[in-house]
Amino acid sequence: MTDLMHKAEIQQLVRDAYRALESPRGPGAGYYGADQLADLPSGAVGWALGVGNPMAHAVLPPGSRVLDVGCGAGIDVLLAARRVGPDGHVIGLDLLPEMGARARANAREAGYANVEIVEGEMEAIPLPDDAVDAVISNGVINLSARKMRALFECARVLRPGGHLCLTDVTLDERNLPPEVLLHPAAWSGCAAGAMAEPALLRALGRVGLVDIEIRERHPFGVEDCARFPLFTTELLDVMRATIPVHRQPTIATVVTVTARQPPQDAARTEVVASSPVRNIPAPAPVLTDMENTIREFSAGDRACGDDVGRDLRAWWASVPPGTRTVVTMRDPSTKADVPSLARMLGHNIEDMTETGDTLRVTVRTKGDPT
Repeated sequence: MTDLMHKAEIQQLVRDAYRALESPRGPGAGYYGADQLADLPSGAVGWALGVGNPMAHAVLPPGSRVLDVGCGAGIDVLLAARRVGPDGHVIGLDLLPEMGARARANAREAGYANVEIVEGEMEAIPLPDDAVDAVISNGVINLSARKMRALFECARVLRPGGHLCLTDVTLDERNLPPEVLLHPAAWSGCAAGAMAEPALLRALGRVGLVDIEIRERHPFGVEDCARFPLFTTELLDVMRATIPVHRQPTIATVVTVTARQPPQDAARTEVVASSPVRNIPAPAPVLTDMENTIREFSAGDRACGDDVGRDLRAWWASVPPGTRTVVTMRDPSTKADVPSLARMLGHNIEDMTETGDTLRVTVRTKGDPT
């Protein structure tokens, strides 16, 4: 099976960016109140790299089992451990062993024995089904190349009736110039790869969660990016040069969303990241000429794990430079990832239109027409 967005490549970008950090100076700590930060280790505060404060809205009663997806140095892990008390248990999950080591050290310094840090991927959470009462995450899901899979995993480990609280960057990629979207630092800094708000809400419902509600929004602009060392000086210069000045204060929106897993006795259907019916072998891509300038690729109901990315890469490579192409799709995971894939490959998105359950994306392939 081929990943639509080449997960290994994206993960390596994220690893390299985070490992290059030396002294972040806690850009994410400003989202928390003084009472929350009181008595936390300086290592947890100084390495706070989140984009908001999910703890302001998370449902974490005493005795709860909690999972923090992408825990970093552990600021939200420690705040959750404080909330659930000694009878509760908090698991921090992170891809990077270096971050896990920082979180363990901070938990020891804070004196929390109810904390466990594990290394793993958000797309394959190393926990059984129905393992936790709550899932929290702060500025991490957008780093995944397979966001639907990551959200499905969050839903899978939630027990019936359990709660999710997610804070993350949302944006409309059409509002960012290709010079920004294609910059290597843009993905690890959350300026590329993030979902649009409607797509995020649909995805949460798609994985079976209910009572989905946006609790908080705040703008995220170029100068906000400058506080985070993941945004390199080079990328910031590109952003300031290519994004109109009047749009620079709000290039994205950070949202905090809550949702819950339906209770055990609720009427439920089998929940999967994409319907099994949609994962059956699909016919070859449809390729048609339209007025000798437009080529069309129909992904139909194929999900992102059905080799759509491999087929699209090969198809775009087969058409002449500067060709206007149209890609249509119905699966939510494919809708979320195809625009990012096109931009990552250097193509230009000219239009995106959704009619009913079908998204139609017009893509001009890179290069000058021959």
